[in-house]
Amino acid sequence: AALAEGQRYLKCIAGDNAPGDVGLGQGGFNPFNFNYSEEEYKEKQLQEIKHCRLAMFGILGAWWQNIYAGKGVIQQLGESFVKPEFVQKAGYYFPDGL
Repeated sequence: AALAEGQRYLKCIAGDNAPGDVGLGQGGFNPFNFNYSEEEYKEKQLQEIKHCRLAMFGILGAWWQNIYAGKGVIQQLGESFVKPEFVQKAGYYFPDGL
């Protein structure tokens, strides 16, 4: 962890890279050999930021639901697959005798 933090310091704080750019993009870590143009690469960065923000909202929603319901997320998911006590035919709106 200290080595990674030292790398970040040298490239982001002491160097001239953009904030958050540790040099692992187009020319750095690329195990699948993606060859994006500069415009495509910027679009992929934007997509990653948007997906990360959406995931953070999802985790926040699960946390709030846990606080509100007083049950854990796994327990709530497990209860959603239990057959309810009362089962009625779908589309049945009128009581018997009408």
